[in-house]
Amino acid sequence: MEKAIIFICLCIGMLFAGDFEVKGSMVYDEETKLLWQKNPSNKKMTWSEAKDYCESLELRLPNLYELKSLVDYTKYNPAIRTDLINIKTDDWYWSASEFKGVYSYVWVVDFFHGGEDDWGNKKSSYYVLCVSGQ
Repeated sequence: MEKAIIFICLCIGMLFAGDFEVKGSMVYDEETKLLWQKNPSNKKMTWSEAKDYCESLELRLPNLYELKSLVDYTKYNPAIRTDLINIKTDDWYWSASEFKGVYSYVWVVDFFHGGEDDWGNKKSSYYVLCVSGQ
């Protein structure tokens, strides 16, 4: 019985862990085929500044679904593998996905509470995690 419980726990952990590989200053996600910054900026930026920042690195802002693909739903505080991506979890992260119907708002993700999403005003300042691929 104990071995079965351990096996089930290992399988659940593997289901949510994802296959990630550190490649220099980036982290490759085998499942999504995306390359993420390993050490994103610690500075909060407006949405426009965040887009410019990513472009200056020849990267881009991730869309909402790409950003949420990093969420580890088995964890809380933080709900992301911080051993791979060195992010702050005290505020939201920008996505490239604009809020339909309200031009001045964009979807944002919180990695502290298990990947909650909300929308933030483009003039607000949040963190940015850039991505490459697809």
